Amino acid sequence: MKRLIDVNSDLDLKISETIRSKGYRDFQHFASIALENQVLAENEIQEHWNIFRNHLRPDNVVSTHNDSLYLRPTSDCKILDPPTNEELVDDFLWGQYYRFLPIKLAVRVLVNLSGKYFPPYTEFIEAATSSAYSIRKELFRIDNRKRNHFGDKVSAGFPDETEESIRRFKDHFLITWRKGSSKLDGMLARLKFANVVEIDGEPRVGVTDFGHQFAVLHNNVLDDNRLPSLSEDERSYLLKHIFRYMPNEAKHLTIMLNLIRSDNNTRDALNATLRDFYPDLAAEANWSDNVVNTMRAGMIGRLQEMGLIDRHKSGKFVSYSVTEVGDSVANASISSREIRK
Repeated sequence: MKRLIDVNSDLDLKISETIRSKGYRDFQHFASIALENQVLAENEIQEHWNIFRNHLRPDNVVSTHNDSLYLRPTSDCKILDPPTNEELVDDFLWGQYYRFLPIKLAVRVLVNLSGKYFPPYTEFIEAATSSAYSIRKELFRIDNRKRNHFGDKVSAGFPDETEESIRRFKDHFLITWRKGSSKLDGMLARLKFANVVEIDGEPRVGVTDFGHQFAVLHNNVLDDNRLPSLSEDERSYLLKHIFRYMPNEAKHLTIMLNLIRSDNNTRDALNATLRDFYPDLAAEANWSDNVVNTMRAGMIGRLQEMGLIDRHKSGKFVSYSVTEVGDSVANASISSREIRK
């Protein structure tokens, strides 16, 4: 495609920066996506989209499976016990773990690979990454079409074709096994949705009962091609799971909700107050301002996806408010006794 128009220098710089930062290959790729989005917008009647399952992949995304691995599991699978807190690097969710939808896809891939055996570690990692990449393009399109801002993007966390994005997806949203210490990291492990076992000296990944229960729940995006990214059943399951099995994450969540309810509802106000809380969450958590900000941002993303807070943007100013469901959590209406029923 030949570039047919001249643009002023400011717009040219913005387009160049968008191409560089958003994962487009070049101007032709950027223009092609823009034209596709416009055609879809002009012709789209229903409020849903089709997830294409056969995208071309870059050389650094390996696939030996078809793209149906993220579909809702329909058969039984092998189950592993969840990892203990001692087997995890930490028992709370790190700031980079800011979305649950990538985990939904990953745990479904794991269940669908685990019918007769626990898949080898590398096989699972590559299959999950390939599946995530295969739908990222459509999720990115819907974000563009709906003009979703950062906090609302359904494509957030899914990898593009760059090495950095693929590595980030694997490290943050899947499961990392440290051979020397056998310690586990990654959001899938910290949620206790997956574990690693050595069989004949080979690390293999298995889904836990927690992960299996989450995998089979209905998902709006993967099953119906619609928003929001989590169903009510999924939101309820995550909330109950966190309060019952992840006390540090539950404490972090509750403190954040109560801070927002008390009008500490801007980024700077939250960061300032949370700095005093984090040493109780993690030993020697004398974190820098950047780390505190990352931890706060990750929790904000998770709260918003679970429907516990709303995000309000006015120009460059962003604030948050607690939803009715978030209020019930902050008021401890979902008590430990009720969670354990």
